[in-house]
Amino acid sequence: MNHVVAIVTGGAQGLGLAFATAILAQGGRVLITDINGQACAASCEQLNKQFGNRAASAQQDVCDDGSFDKVFDAAERAFGSVNVLVNNAGIALPPNTFYDNAYSADWRKLMEINVVAVMRGTQVALRRLSKATAVQPIVVNISSVSAIWPVVELPEYSTSKAAVVAFSTAVGKQVKNTKIRVVSICPSFADTAMGRAAEASDSKLVGNFGELMTPAFVARGVVQLISDTDNSGQVMMVTNRGIKYRGASKPKAKLETNQIDMVHIAVVPEGPSLMMFGLNVTKGYASKKTLITTSIVSIIGFIVTVLIGIDTVANNWVVNNYLGNGMCFVTPVATVQNLQTEYSFAQNHGVKELSKVGKWMLNSTISSLVTKSNAIYILYGGSYRLTNEMDLCSIFKATYLINLNTTRTLQLGVTQNLVTFYKETALSHLFTNDAAENLGDGTMTSAQLNNLGYAPGRNIVDLRMTNGIKLIHSSIEQKFTVSYYRIFSKALCTGCDPIAELGFGTCNMTLVYDDKDQKVTVIKSDNIPNSIYKLGLICERSTFSSVSHYIKLLAIVFAVGGYLASRLDPTKQVLIIQRIIRTVLPKYFPHPSHALSFSMFCYNSDIYVFLFSAGVAFDMENCLLYLRHVNQYNSLQPNYSYTLQIYALSIRMLWFNCAGLKIFKIVWSIISSADHCGESRIMGFLNLSCVTSLYLSAIALFYVAPFIEYNNSINQELDNNVESLDPIHIDIFDSYYIRVTPAIIVGLLINLFVVTALDHLWAHKHWSELKQNSLPRQAILNSSSILCDYLCDVEGKNENTSVIECKARRLSTLQWYFMCHLTCFGLPEKELRAKKAKNQTLNKEEGSMYMVVQDGDRNIHLIDAQFADVTAMEYNIKILKDTSITIN
Repeated sequence: MNHVVAIVTGGAQGLGLAFATAILAQGGRVLITDINGQACAASCEQLNKQFGNRAASAQQDVCDDGSFDKVFDAAERAFGSVNVLVNNAGIALPPNTFYDNAYSADWRKLMEINVVAVMRGTQVALRRLSKATAVQPIVVNISSVSAIWPVVELPEYSTSKAAVVAFSTAVGKQVKNTKIRVVSICPSFADTAMGRAAEASDSKLVGNFGELMTPAFVARGVVQLISDTDNSGQVMMVTNRGIKYRGASKPKAKLETNQIDMVHIAVVPEGPSLMMFGLNVTKGYASKKTLITTSIVSIIGFIVTVLIGIDTVANNWVVNNYLGNGMCFVTPVATVQNLQTEYSFAQNHGVKELSKVGKWMLNSTISSLVTKSNAIYILYGGSYRLTNEMDLCSIFKATYLINLNTTRTLQLGVTQNLVTFYKETALSHLFTNDAAENLGDGTMTSAQLNNLGYAPGRNIVDLRMTNGIKLIHSSIEQKFTVSYYRIFSKALCTGCDPIAELGFGTCNMTLVYDDKDQKVTVIKSDNIPNSIYKLGLICERSTFSSVSHYIKLLAIVFAVGGYLASRLDPTKQVLIIQRIIRTVLPKYFPHPSHALSFSMFCYNSDIYVFLFSAGVAFDMENCLLYLRHVNQYNSLQPNYSYTLQIYALSIRMLWFNCAGLKIFKIVWSIISSADHCGESRIMGFLNLSCVTSLYLSAIALFYVAPFIEYNNSINQELDNNVESLDPIHIDIFDSYYIRVTPAIIVGLLINLFVVTALDHLWAHKHWSELKQNSLPRQAILNSSSILCDYLCDVEGKNENTSVIECKARRLSTLQWYFMCHLTCFGLPEKELRAKKAKNQTLNKEEGSMYMVVQDGDRNIHLIDAQFADVTAMEYNIKILKDTSITIN
């Protein structure tokens, strides 16, 4: 724009100064005028410092008819022939002045400045710009959006600006065949002294048009008008949604729009607000059956929410460790060295008889336990009533070398060092007879077990230690109820940090003392029916388990912040970091949208689902360990509180179901050859009609722990007394949990497939209606959305068409949700052009319908019956009134 020599009236501040700055930034030269000559000169000085003496200033009262010729003369003396006039000077009265001050002379003053001065300036410009030396001459008259959508609080101002639009359009068309152009521009409220004063006086007045725009953004529209060459008589709209010419005729030059605005995406992200979400359905749809279904879903949702809450607190390893109930298991021994002196061990089952691996495991476990190492969690697993099915006492039946002449109080100890071999998994148990054929026994060596198809999967050291038993010096049978501690150390691979089950229980023992051989024999040791057994666990405090907590917290921040929803501000540059922040902590819009429930927001959001699933996956080792042990003891005599805790722990894996469906959809969108939305049937299958189906898929998750036991049900233990265990190395992929992972994954996939198939079967009619409507189609077939509850109010109109009556604010929220929390695939609708030609003869009712589509850039479009984008300004009014939009 080096050829531009412009005059900007009212240029000392606000929009006028922004227009001058933008023209100078493009290489032009500018004379700014203002009734305040001093302020005008000061602004000019600042412009010259910034742009190098390409600005000049002059005092001007635009109500003086002769002032325009004077400023043209001044501009020509400073820079040469003028080719741009920006009629910017204008005023506004306080809101409701027209109603409160019936005889105000200020109305006349306003009309004089806002209308008559613009007309006089344009008249002078037509004469002066007709000179042959003027290059691409143009008159830009500044109007307002209130000219198009009158503001009831500002009737006189709206009238004046409407007059500017009408005048500019008429003159622009008259001179269209000449080289001079006359145009007008209608900006929304900007962050200027006038805009801020209006906002301070009545915030709702300004808020109806969105936030105050930056003057720099409005200036982009003026620069665009000057740059275009075929726009005389046209009106440009500049709002929070972007910059766009009004009307059907568009200039040849490409319009400049902010990359994040939704000018071509009429479903503008302006709807969400505060905690005002919910499903907004029509009265006709709210039948008795629907209300019952909704109530059932709400109850199930509440139960799941309670389980998630229980899991967050009761199954939080940091909280459990901090509370300290597990510390009761620290007391039986101070160090490994104390074991030999404090306890009398059974013959052939003492610490000395352990393998080298066993000694290392026991030393590592006890050292971590007694020092309360920061590398472990010491967890309390609860107290359970034992039955005879769980034999924890018979291991004490052995002979102990003890001299009652030196001590009368005994503390017995016994160890067992084993390697557990496993054979096959559920994938073979179901289809073969491996549970009855070629089984091993306790006398076999590792080589013999390997030949039968077994593989070592776990190293075990089981240490039991009784509390003191006061035995009398007699050879008669003596019966006692004896309490004991258990340290059950397990390593899932050779050299891996051991985990441990900790326990405290009681046994009925019968002991006989042989004074001659100085030994005590436990001839009988049985469980006490319904006795209390306390369970504890030592879990690894790894980097993964720590990261898991932070990832879950981050997911919750995204969920809560995102649920409060947002809108974007195209008047300001948005950096990547700002976009991330706005996804988590968005701005609010002061109107409710009733678009999404919180559960629907979480289950469908890519960000939340993938983050929370990652958090669960990182902590899966401790999760399965705790789940397996608690389930093992609770299954004997189920306790309501522990059963609830198990269910809460199992419900974590519900997020894997969500993540699985999303991953399948995203991967299929990449590898599929589909060119149009709806072309792939597989994509349509990878959805659930409602959250109830998702909850049904969680039922199988409650049986993960028993399923793990079933996978490892064919096992054989090899004792260190039968064969030395030191040469036996355990591969991590053959370990207790890792070896069953493929079977668990297959089981989860089958569960998900069956539930999805049943969902499509029982809701077949509903799925047909959803796929006939363009809005659900974008969710089901053209995005990573997996649940359709938020679109359930679709109604079949005929065999091939269904409609949704969707409020503008709700639709706006959904657009934001699609763009920020889902992955859009960008597939176009098939044969839109053919449909457009067919729809040219639509009747009035059909012509009021809209479609939601995507383009190749994965942007969401709202198009009308003629398949033209709904303008941002048109949609903005729909948002303000929360108009119902019929989508087919």
